[in-house]
Amino acid sequence: MKRENYCRLISAMLVLLILATGCKTTEKNYQAAYEVAMKKKQAENAADDELGIEGKLEQTDGPKKRVMGGGTFYFEGRWLKRVDTSEVLRGKYCIVIAAYKMKTNCLAQAADMRAKGYDAFAAEDREGKYYVVIGVVSSLKEAGEFSAAYVEKEKPQSYVGLTNGPVVFKS
Repeated sequence: MKRENYCRLISAMLVLLILATGCKTTEKNYQAAYEVAMKKKQAENAADDELGIEGKLEQTDGPKKRVMGGGTFYFEGRWLKRVDTSEVLRGKYCIVIAAYKMKTNCLAQAADMRAKGYDAFAAEDREGKYYVVIGVVSSLKEAGEFSAAYVEKEKPQSYVGLTNGPVVFKS
């Protein structure tokens, strides 16, 4: 019985010790987190400058919302490869309208979009996620115009697995 009480006492002391020395938020921790976030933002801005991308950023994670030429669209750099031909879409701007974990769902929506007259196909990223691409163009300006025309023609539209609209991927 004494041994059981002794074990309970030791256990209670360990729990109190863990609670007392747990992660405490300090000004130093906040400053370190702020500096990391600022370095990330500076790196993103440097990458945008290098690519010659103009436009105002409105969020920090996921596709960036761009305002260009009076239009608004989402933009993200992402490596993509066509599912049907295994062609890597290097240096191209892909207009994506849906994202799926399952290849069959992506292929089905791509077929639906081809039936509507789009040159649609399924693409895959390095993480194994699948995307419905409805157009490929050579400039960011063309991509923004294509995206805006699609939204105008197909509204209202849901964008499975995406933010609030088509996303332009620079592959």
